[in-house]
Amino acid sequence: MDGVRGARSFGEELRRLRSERGISLTALARSIHYSKGYLSKIENGGKPPTPDVARRCDEALGAGGALVRLVAEVPPARRPMTTPSPQLPGPAGAVCPYRGLAAFGPEHAQWFFGRERATAELVGQLAERAGSGPLAVVASSGAGKSSLLRAGLVPALRRGALPVEG
Repeated sequence: MDGVRGARSFGEELRRLRSERGISLTALARSIHYSKGYLSKIENGGKPPTPDVARRCDEALGAGGALVRLVAEVPPARRPMTTPSPQLPGPAGAVCPYRGLAAFGPEHAQWFFGRERATAELVGQLAERAGSGPLAVVASSGAGKSSLLRAGLVPALRRGALPVEG
C-alpha cells in the first residue's frame, strides 16, 4: 500500500472504491443488505465498520481484502463491542450460541429459537402469495428481520416447509 492509501480511513477507502466502480451508496446498501444511512455514517466516520460490513463491502466492491484489512487494523479500543463471541469455560471446541447484536444466519439455525411462530407465519404468508408477487418483511431496525429470514425462513424452506409445489 502506498503512503496515501495507508493513511485512509475505512470510510474514505470505501467511498473511493465505490466512486472508482461507479456504485452508488444506495446500490451498495442493497447489495450487502445494510441500510444506506448506516453505510453513510460509516463513510463519514460517525460509526465504526464491523468486520461483517467490511467483508460484505469488500466482496461487493471486489476490493481483494483491502477493506477487511482496514478493519483488522483498527485498535481494539475502537472496535465495536458486539463482534466477538464471549469465550465461556466448557468443552474444547464448544461454540457459544450468543451472537450479541450480530444477525443469525442459516448456519446458526440450531440456536435460533423463540421465533417459531413468526417463521411459521412467514411460511404461511409465502404459501398464500406463491406466484402472485413479493412479500415484504418490515419492522424497525434491530427487530430481527435478517435473523428471521436467514436463520428461520431459509432453513424452514430447505426442510420443505413451504406447502406448494416447486
